[in-house]
Amino acid sequence: MPQYGMMPTQPMSLEPAKKDIKAPLAIVVLGIVLIIVGVIIYAWAMSNAVHNVTNTDPNDPFSSMDQVMADASLMMASYAVMAIGGLVFLVGLVLLIVKMV
Repeated sequence: MPQYGMMPTQPMSLEPAKKDIKAPLAIVVLGIVLIIVGVIIYAWAMSNAVHNVTNTDPNDPFSSMDQVMADASLMMASYAVMAIGGLVFLVGLVLLIVKMV
């Protein structure tokens, strides 16, 4: 305890403590990147599907079906990546709001 007329060892600060928002902000950015990657995969799968449908071999109907199934599975994978990206984005946004309050 400081005596009368002496300065305390630690100066008192009236400024609020700075909040570390780097981790929640990184999570938000990761979510956005995942969504963008999912959209790119989806666009590539759609382009591939259109190309495969227009260039089918009439003598080999089963290979065209295999291509359609491969394109559909790639589209489903892109939906999964976008959904995971959306969830990561929302979690990061909630953490960011909690840190800011």
